[in-house]
Amino acid sequence: YRQFDDLQKHLKKLHPNLPSMPWKTIMQLKSSDQIDKRRSDLEKYIQSLVTRRDLLGNDTFKRFFEIDEHAPEATVNPAKLVLDMSQFALGIRDFVFDFQNDLLFTCVSDMNVASRVDSYLTNMKLPWEKALHATVVTVGALECYIQTSEDQLKYDRAWIKTYPSQVICLSWDKVTSQVAVGLDSGLVNVLQVPADAKFSKYKEVLSLKAHTALSLIHI
Repeated sequence: YRQFDDLQKHLKKLHPNLPSMPWKTIMQLKSSDQIDKRRSDLEKYIQSLVTRRDLLGNDTFKRFFEIDEHAPEATVNPAKLVLDMSQFALGIRDFVFDFQNDLLFTCVSDMNVASRVDSYLTNMKLPWEKALHATVVTVGALECYIQTSEDQLKYDRAWIKTYPSQVICLSWDKVTSQVAVGLDSGLVNVLQVPADAKFSKYKEVLSLKAHTALSLIHI
């Protein structure tokens, strides 16, 4: 029982909503009925554990029940960290990996509310201005990173497209080499990222105020 209790304590740190173990008794079990009841409760507990797919990637759980030896087909590889990027100045809202072309696109936005409001006011078109000036303060951006090492997942930024409002989401189509981003202002912006230039530059091909109508964009 102590071994199961130790396993339960370990699993509870990583996995929520585990089935309850049979109650621990203070007095030693003596009657055959009590022993049979404890054995039956433990069997039910084990059955409820082994049906949990999320536990099949836990190394302690796999060693305890010898899953790799007795049921290798049920093994789930645990999650492993393969890439750690922390150089982003703004908060990440969305990202897309294209492993075929060694690309990474990220949507980043200013997550500070006060800073965002100040940026919106700075970037606002005033009544006496004939045209909206270029982005003065970046609120959101689309970034393109290119893998620079074949031996490891290491990416360097190739270019950045800034926006005067938050970038919420993105979609990348590798067939047409076009990336579409959605802003919280309602704007949808589509960029051409040519493969023959090794994705090192972009060209704006479409800018649509999506919330004024139902629109379908084919990229």
